[in-house]
Amino acid sequence: MDPTTGNDISTSEIISAKDIWNPNGISPKKLWKISDFNISSSYKVDLSEMFNSNWTSLTTLYASFLDCNSVNLAGLLYDLPNINEIRTCFSQNSRSTDNVNLWEFINWERFVPRSCGGFLTNEYRRDYGCYNFKAYISLEHYRDICNLYIKHNKEDLSNLFYNTDITETDGDLTFGNTSAINSNAKYMRHTFDGAKYGRGALRLDDNFFSKLPKIQDVRYCFANISLAKPIPFDFFRKRYDDINT
Repeated sequence: MDPTTGNDISTSEIISAKDIWNPNGISPKKLWKISDFNISSSYKVDLSEMFNSNWTSLTTLYASFLDCNSVNLAGLLYDLPNINEIRTCFSQNSRSTDNVNLWEFINWERFVPRSCGGFLTNEYRRDYGCYNFKAYISLEHYRDICNLYIKHNKEDLSNLFYNTDITETDGDLTFGNTSAINSNAKYMRHTFDGAKYGRGALRLDDNFFSKLPKIQDVRYCFANISLAKPIPFDFFRKRYDDINT
């Protein structure tokens, strides 16, 4: 229903999530969490102008925008000044045609250093993953994101490059290009689920995980992908031992 006129909205129209959430155009000042806010996939929805820098209290998105038929996710979270935790959100309907620049979707340099600073998945909830929309990122910015998660010793590296094409290739793929090590990282669920490297198979460096020596949970990390060369089985055996101790 159109919040202004009260009339039913045609499913052939593109609707604005901004108008549904807040038709008066006034950003909420005390809202810290949005939970279970979903729009029927019968509707094409433009999400691009829903948030802006005036949403100063919003820190958490939970189980929202699931099975969404979006037409414009570009820069959706980039201007949110204090967003911290994004959990089980942005699962896209198969009809969605979005192809999002991942570097511009959120301000990674402000987001990662925060206490959660991640796209997380609840272990015991239906496992949608998080942001399975089609995305792309340059090799330079892919390395920048990896380096941020290493620099800030983040524990959960899940969902980072879900369904994402790393557009340029430069030899075997490494996790960032910093000399630092993140010994706090444990989780990489769905991290490269559906990912591509130069529109093709992932070609991982033999020492791909050397900067993340304590990784334990790699469920769905390399689901739905092609690998140009195998991952050493020893990597998984060691982590299986760790999980069960």
